[in-house]
Amino acid sequence: GGTMRILLFALAVGLPCLSFAQLKTEKRPMLVASGGWVLANQHVRNQQTSFEHLSGFQAMLGIEQPITRRFTITAITGYTRNGSQNTRFFNQTERFDYFTLGVRATEYVPVGGSDLYLSIGPQLGIGVQAKRLNASGQVIEEDLLKRNEYSKNDFGLNGAVGIKFPFGTSLELGWYLGLANIYKNINFRVYNSNLQISAGQTIGWSRFKLKKRR
Repeated sequence: GGTMRILLFALAVGLPCLSFAQLKTEKRPMLVASGGWVLANQHVRNQQTSFEHLSGFQAMLGIEQPITRRFTITAITGYTRNGSQNTRFFNQTERFDYFTLGVRATEYVPVGGSDLYLSIGPQLGIGVQAKRLNASGQVIEEDLLKRNEYSKNDFGLNGAVGIKFPFGTSLELGWYLGLANIYKNINFRVYNSNLQISAGQTIGWSRFKLKKRR
């Protein structure tokens, strides 16, 4: 809860500070594309409970800008499916699709010929559609966003740990912690969250790696 949010904000501030003493290097931006599986959930924080996890997906495209030899800033846009299942009480699934915009600060640590990394940054989600489905997977309510039940926008922190190989291919374990209440009923406060497993490719990474080793 609160402790996790404080830790994530501290990392977001601390990563750039750790890099200021390093020499600057190749500054040409690189194209980043990734996609993968999402294990989504929604938490009702004032009741200290959550629903059941829902499998989703995400696809991302971004521009990664090197700042120092180990530190980059990436602007990312993408499409993510969040939501949750509630089979214990209502026997239904709520599925939310978001167009996302975010910024990530990344710190790299060379290990052999590859790089381990830690990323963190804010993310804004703009609701595209939200559906309620029954236990058979049939849509029973087409667009929850138009019923004024849920907010169209979401906001939170995105983080990840991963490894990037010499020619730019990466494997990543990420997480999203929603900070905005998406439910408009005053009796409940509902927040999105998810875990992510993804693979990606950075175009131009091999050129950046060669430049770093000169």
